[in-house]
Amino acid sequence: MVWKISLSIEQVGVGSELRVEYSNELLIGRSAPADILLESAKISRRHCWLRVAPNGDASVEDAGSSGGTYYNGAQLRGVQPFTETDQLQIGEFTIKMTEPPSQD
Repeated sequence: MVWKISLSIEQVGVGSELRVEYSNELLIGRSAPADILLESAKISRRHCWLRVAPNGDASVEDAGSSGGTYYNGAQLRGVQPFTETDQLQIGEFTIKMTEPPSQD
């Protein structure tokens, strides 16, 4: 099953929109094997996971990063839901969902 998700990724005033296709989990980090690469020394190689459940609900979980992942302004603890109203802060990057997960 392939999910599509649209994310807004902003780095200190430089924004971009990204549409990603993946099966059910997406790794965000500084280098391979990350699916989304964020180039910064503040980002761990394996920083956090974005997952989509079979019913289409997205969630986020820190992958044991050294700098931590911030979820709506607080340090992310455990697995949390991730919707269009939520915001992730990873180093100097801000990540928001611009469209919910969908399938073709």
